[in-house]
Amino acid sequence: MASVTIGFSGAPFARCGICAVPPFGNAQGYPKGCGRLLLIPVASYATVLFMSTYKDIDDFLVEDCQGKVKDKTRFLGLFGSVIYTVTGEKIQGGFRYFACGPEPLVEAFGRLDLDAILRLPFALDDDGNADTSSVLISVHYTDSGSMLAMQVQEYQNSHPVPLTAVVFLEGAAAKVHIEKIKELDQSN
Repeated sequence: MASVTIGFSGAPFARCGICAVPPFGNAQGYPKGCGRLLLIPVASYATVLFMSTYKDIDDFLVEDCQGKVKDKTRFLGLFGSVIYTVTGEKIQGGFRYFACGPEPLVEAFGRLDLDAILRLPFALDDDGNADTSSVLISVHYTDSGSMLAMQVQEYQNSHPVPLTAVVFLEGAAAKVHIEKIKELDQSN
């Protein structure tokens, strides 16, 4: 049976996916945000994890995947790999940078509409090769498509900041999207 895990920040709408500020402020003194709510649809077979803040995708995989992902570092924290323990496969990490603001990417991501994401303008240099920008989608997947994790991030002050929760798919739910994820991944 396929499963989906979506990690939220306190509640499905606790942090705006566009401005990354809680939409109605909070007890820690954050100012009132833009007021927009980011709601990610949850299927009936979804597992919802509530977290105090959006976790970076790498932290999410190692800390929150209930023993399904193992970090195998070899020498002084170097030359390691991340393994999906259910199948024993190595998890590939990738990304795609976009030449647009975060709003359309967050909106399409919230619907898990990979066709819409693939239609967004990619960041390209003057020669038409893949380039970098401040807006990206980070993806982690196995070659067979048995596992897929993805998250929208934006570089702010030279650091990637998660704009959405991590979407973690396994089994048939992941295999449905794997070809589009491989097409999206500019690191290949």
